[in-house]
Amino acid sequence: MSIQISFIVPVYNIEAYIKDCLASLSTLKAENIEVILVDDGSTDHSGEICEQYAKADHRFTVLHQENRGLSGARNTGLKHATGEWICFVDGDDEVEANFTEKLSWPAYQACDVVFFRLSRRDSSGVVQKQYNDNYSGKLKETAYTEWLRILLDADWKAPSNIIPQTLPLAEAWCKMYRRQFLIDNNILFPEQLKTTQEDICFNSTICLCHPSLYVENIYAYIYRYVSTSIMHRYSPEVSNRTMYAYQYIASRINNNPETKGEYDNFLYLRAIRNFLICCAMDFFHPQNPNNEKVRKKAFLALRNHEIYQKAFDRGDIKSIRPSVRIGAILCKYKLFKLYKVAWNIANLLGVSHA
Repeated sequence: MSIQISFIVPVYNIEAYIKDCLASLSTLKAENIEVILVDDGSTDHSGEICEQYAKADHRFTVLHQENRGLSGARNTGLKHATGEWICFVDGDDEVEANFTEKLSWPAYQACDVVFFRLSRRDSSGVVQKQYNDNYSGKLKETAYTEWLRILLDADWKAPSNIIPQTLPLAEAWCKMYRRQFLIDNNILFPEQLKTTQEDICFNSTICLCHPSLYVENIYAYIYRYVSTSIMHRYSPEVSNRTMYAYQYIASRINNNPETKGEYDNFLYLRAIRNFLICCAMDFFHPQNPNNEKVRKKAFLALRNHEIYQKAFDRGDIKSIRPSVRIGAILCKYKLFKLYKVAWNIANLLGVSHA
């Protein structure tokens, strides 16, 4: 029997959640699937739990490796996958019960990426289905150009009848990718990015290869909000990682004759958002051990980098949503102390910083 879907699950020190993830995958009734669990050097019991599920379900396979980060774990899964389609599932998330039984396989034959709908499990354990515009079907041939714009600028709000922006567009999960399309275009995750923006780099590269896109109006994925997840942790390496991600994407866009110059403003906005991510995960993070003088010095050093200087000078900041725009304006004028005040207010109000 040929494998229709390869589920790739990167696993690293998530023993508190991995059972829920694997249980959801084991309840899928389809026999023509494989679940590839990549234990990325876990030091807790995550790897052992994976082995237990593999012994109980022949569709599960466990691969153990030294820690290479999320990108390295996913790439290992891709190397061993045999399915026609690839689904990435983070080890602290889940899939919806038997969504595979609802898939419209004939409709996907001429498509390379299939988008699904998303549910969210909050910190209290309650699952809520996210906004759904009920769109279903194949997208226009040039939809990948708009997907790329949205990836670069998550706040892009131009009227659109091409691609629903209610979908989880940046993430690698909650989608199916045709494996042969990835192979033909040599698309992998950049392993220099272990925890930051690897999904945007991956999907941006896909966009530049002109994929055919389909939206399936099926709730397939349950994202678990975890306050200690990667995007909420203190990360002193975030400046280097976001810079690498920006250069990774910009080089591919600007080295392509079809796209060079077409996405300049969106690249500026991506750089601005990256700078705000650095503020959130480093300069103003409560776990940053440095005093204010050291933080300000690091803030200004990054802000004065030519990439950010050009982005803040030329980027259309007014197109960013208001709650984030305020921080962008303060960073544009290098107002470190005022940003700190705005940061504290935003925390009190529970407003996103980036």
